[in-house]
Amino acid sequence: MVGSDLAGEARPELSLNYQKDNTPGYASLWEAAQGSSVEPNFEDLVEKLARIGAGVNRNGLSSEQNDMLLESSDIDEIIALVLRGLKTMTKT
Repeated sequence: MVGSDLAGEARPELSLNYQKDNTPGYASLWEAAQGSSVEPNFEDLVEKLARIGAGVNRNGLSSEQNDMLLESSDIDEIIALVLRGLKTMTKT
């Protein structure tokens, strides 16, 4: 999900309506947060993620490897990519 948002493709999961409809207890949590300093701003979050962008290379991986990492659900692949990135970073 975050990979899509970093690429500028907002997903429904990062919206207030989605959370209210699909996350148990979220509607009552939202009501309790009204007027406080902890109200989530999904639009701002999506905008910030898009500004950061997925191509930012701060983890030792190439853009292609970052795409693989962000989209993978295979724990072995995720661990291998994280270790590859760490290894690359320790060489510099």
